[in-house]
Amino acid sequence: MRGTESAHGQPPWPRIVIVSRRHLRKNKQVDFVGEYHIDLLQRYGAVPILIPRTLATTQQLEAYLIGGIDGVLVVEGNDLGAEYKPYGSEVSMPSDKKDELLNKHPGDMDIDNAKDALEMELIRKEVIGKGVPYLGLCRGSQMLNVAMGGTLYFDVATEVQTSVKHIDYDNYDGYRHKIDVVPETPLAGWFEEQYEAAGRKTFELQVNSYHHQGIRTLADNLEPMCFCQDGLVEGYYDTTQHDPAQGKYRVGLQWHPERMLSDYAGCARVYQHFVEAAASHRRLILEREKKVTRMKIVGQAVVHVNPANKHHHVRRDLTLRTDSRHE
Repeated sequence: MRGTESAHGQPPWPRIVIVSRRHLRKNKQVDFVGEYHIDLLQRYGAVPILIPRTLATTQQLEAYLIGGIDGVLVVEGNDLGAEYKPYGSEVSMPSDKKDELLNKHPGDMDIDNAKDALEMELIRKEVIGKGVPYLGLCRGSQMLNVAMGGTLYFDVATEVQTSVKHIDYDNYDGYRHKIDVVPETPLAGWFEEQYEAAGRKTFELQVNSYHHQGIRTLADNLEPMCFCQDGLVEGYYDTTQHDPAQGKYRVGLQWHPERMLSDYAGCARVYQHFVEAAASHRRLILEREKKVTRMKIVGQAVVHVNPANKHHHVRRDLTLRTDSRHE
């Protein structure tokens, strides 16, 4: 629980929540989370908290969050449901075109309402409401942008005049396209080798791409960190929420650094700095809780009146209340 320490006197490891994804196996739905994400969180000292993507989980969310959380990781998955108005307005597209897209991207366009509701609740309540550190990858970058007031393209290939492929089913893991990284952003710092080689100016990375939707407009406070050649924003951060040492981290990437670890050292640093922010978030809360405990000294003044000399004698009883969570 929050407020306790390990047997070695070290603060507990940061707890980072990940919502599972459904998959049809042997004629039934199973929940899973990709091991790449889990491995990277654990590599840098976080405890992944995996919660099931069901409507009941949303109703029971407080029970899952007992003890508090220090980070939210939202990753790949289905397109976001229309009820969250991700496109700003109703999508105007002939039904036959929508059917064509559904046949082309069946796994993405099969909306998962339970996952939508649960992840949006986490984003709104924990991330935006409480400032819990956040890393959003692919769908996760799109969700945070929508939650903060931004919009998406319903289908990039249809709505953006581009020659860039944003998904290649024939070369799913091997396909890469170029992005330009903006100087003096967290992303530039994580990819320091390439940044320094470019003279600390705009530089290129080759990244994977598994999406048919993308960011149309960025929400307030979100600043681009990289662009595709067609102008699509492929990464951003919240300028008001970026200071890992102070528990602040709010980042979205359209691509998947966890699947490019052998390409660039900077890919792992995306997770490393996220976990550092989560650890700082927990440390700062522990410090505040200890301070509150020390301040729970209540002075109770008892006044005795001597009728003969009218002098008041004051006795102050001091009581130290100890929070049971710190015993």
